Amino acid sequence: MDLSKQFSPRSSARLAGLIYLIVISGGGFAEAFVRQRLLAPGDAHATAAAIRANEPLMRLAFAADMIPLLLNMLLAAILYQLFKAVSERGALTAVFFVLASSAVQAAAMAFHFASLVVLGASPALSAFDAAQLEQLSYLFLRLHAHAYTIALLFFGGGALTIGFLLLGSKFMPRLLGLLMCLAGLCYLTNSMLYFVAPEFASIAILLPALLGEGGLTLWFLIVGVNAAAWRKQAGLEA
Repeated sequence: MDLSKQFSPRSSARLAGLIYLIVISGGGFAEAFVRQRLLAPGDAHATAAAIRANEPLMRLAFAADMIPLLLNMLLAAILYQLFKAVSERGALTAVFFVLASSAVQAAAMAFHFASLVVLGASPALSAFDAAQLEQLSYLFLRLHAHAYTIALLFFGGGALTIGFLLLGSKFMPRLLGLLMCLAGLCYLTNSMLYFVAPEFASIAILLPALLGEGGLTLWFLIVGVNAAAWRKQAGLEA
């Protein structure tokens, strides 16, 4: 049985849009409204105090990041099924970028949780004094930021690949392809600057990425895809 003939591109695209919305909302909440607000740059004691005072929020941020990472497995499968009509190799490349980004970010979340754990009263940490534990917590939170930025490199590669696939598709607007290419370049540029020239890295570089990600999310949710054009490009209809 040819499963591609049973695939519903429009409903699958809307599910992808929902997942994108959860990913953007969860990641934005965890990064912008939790970690960035609790981190006091250069001050381990103040950061530790903020983490202790907001432990439930830190745990909620962990869940807000991990749930989208689990959903990314489903998203990767949907993107492959949608975009293999354009290019199977391109669709596989997008999938690899999504999975690689998710794997690196999942590893980064261990540092997020570790920054909270070391501030607990675990007997295993009794050899460290309070100041040392605060320094460890701060270090883990900074390591999370570094690993998270590496994950965004892969995420940017995925966005750029999806942009090219959109440009080659006949079932979605080319404008979305251009905006996703811009989003990918923003992520790649900012992440590279973060490591090679950190003084030039800025959240402002990432703001244009919202046009591509937000536009694609809304299009998927509201419109889906042109199912007839998708079937034709997939070779299911003459």
